[in-house]
Amino acid sequence: MAVTIKDIAELANVSHTTVSRALAGSSLVNPDTRERIQHLATELDYRPNGIARSLVRQTTNTLGFIMGGLGSFTALVIEAVCLGALERGYDLVTTFNAGTPGLETHPVQQLVDRRVDGVLFWGSPQNEMELRKSRMPRVCLGDHEGEVSQVTTDRAAGMELAVRHLTSLGRTQVAYVGRGTTLEPRDPKREGFTAAMLRRELEPAACLTLPFEGPSMSHLRKAAYEVARDLARWPQPPDAIVCASDLVALSLMAGLREEGRRVPEDIAVIGFDGIPEGEFSDPPLTTIAQPVDQLVPLALDMLLAQIADPDLPVQRMALEPPLVVRRSCGATTGE
Repeated sequence: MAVTIKDIAELANVSHTTVSRALAGSSLVNPDTRERIQHLATELDYRPNGIARSLVRQTTNTLGFIMGGLGSFTALVIEAVCLGALERGYDLVTTFNAGTPGLETHPVQQLVDRRVDGVLFWGSPQNEMELRKSRMPRVCLGDHEGEVSQVTTDRAAGMELAVRHLTSLGRTQVAYVGRGTTLEPRDPKREGFTAAMLRRELEPAACLTLPFEGPSMSHLRKAAYEVARDLARWPQPPDAIVCASDLVALSLMAGLREEGRRVPEDIAVIGFDGIPEGEFSDPPLTTIAQPVDQLVPLALDMLLAQIADPDLPVQRMALEPPLVVRRSCGATTGE
């Protein structure tokens, strides 16, 4: 049977309140008594009752995380969020918003039912609206136009890096391949790409959006593969393509190869995200790497600050991503 505060109080010949204060490190307890109680708790392998403590403190020491998709980049983010929450002394409940009609409110309701202290979420307007109704502390990972604190990658800056790099290599017929989604009403990467091209007085060779068919990456890969085969058959195909994600880029390179187009000799390719698979593709994928190791800790700390003080003003942070140069763009590392 688990050791309780009552057990420790009887052995130490003190009240329950004194034991509770001593285990919390309170200065209201005599130092010798506090040390004796803490020593007893260690000897008896005492474990606090999390449920009881939550009822007293009106907190659960649990955070929620609403994922917005499935795939290698999501896995990187989940790992960082899990480790970050653990390091900060919090448990984590993850749920999933697939953008499926009729189920938009389900992820938020799950977290409300679990009584989490606060939520990190992908940039879904529906998620934010439901979280606002719940009055729950929340921070968005990604772009969001509403009045909500957010930490995101500066996607426009990333597209500027990609376009600047490709044009420095003499590529001027540059296309963009994005992905459809129900989670965000606009495509900041496409907007950033178009603006970067126009700053150089260049028209995009094409701006294509892959259809959204749910969160499954198999649909996305297949769509990118087919788009690449179509682009390769154009009488004058683009000489470079910037992709909304590394998964799109990797599938696109496979489609180009199928049609006899060489990467990067005929068509250069740049991805976005920085997933591990890109380093080992053939050719290795040049990418705009999202700084997950900075994004997630900042978002978690922003969320914990909100939990401690719900009246904090809205904060917005956008981190500039690095360009990771590999062979798919036609340059050697460091060029």
